[in-house]
Amino acid sequence: MHSLKILFIITFFFGTFNNCYASQNDYFNKILIEDFKLISKSSSKTIEPVIDRLLSTKSPKIEQFLKLWKNKKLYFITIIKQKSSKGYELIKFTNSENLGLFSKKEIRNIKPNSGVRSKISNALVGFEILNEDRLIREKSLENLSRKFQPEYLVLLETALAKEKDKILKQRMKELLIFGTIKFSKNKKNRISAISSLKDNMAIEARGILS
Repeated sequence: MHSLKILFIITFFFGTFNNCYASQNDYFNKILIEDFKLISKSSSKTIEPVIDRLLSTKSPKIEQFLKLWKNKKLYFITIIKQKSSKGYELIKFTNSENLGLFSKKEIRNIKPNSGVRSKISNALVGFEILNEDRLIREKSLENLSRKFQPEYLVLLETALAKEKDKILKQRMKELLIFGTIKFSKNKKNRISAISSLKDNMAIEARGILS
């Protein structure tokens, strides 16, 4: 007897989109259909607009989708819910509709390359830095510090205002200062950030000022 393996994957095809619908999930599903080719065969040069469009939907499913995509757990047309002795039971991502059993030959795995996964990781920072789990927030700050992007400035300000943990709050302040010095277009903000590091002899701070 085959054991069941629970996986949460995705669906792109099945069903049509009605433009009269205005819900977040309808818009999310619309983008999955329109950008299917770019998602299934993505490159680091073409994927950013797709990610931006997905994020713009503000769908509650977007974080799960990005994680599955990054971890190579997306499949053509469907989500794999469980593997049985008869094949794969497929569940539609957008509405949990059971699509029945399919053989392995009927599904295709989407495998983003390292460049695409890096872009997806950047997009996930916005979710992880505001996560209720402290360890996830801490890990997101570590990732952010290794590859800081200009768009993280506003994100950090938002996270800093909500953060309750003193240690993480201090780390956010430091990263916000470093990011402001490197990326802010506001001259006064950059000068203020540089001044705040006047007595900071940490290697990271000296590296920013050099």
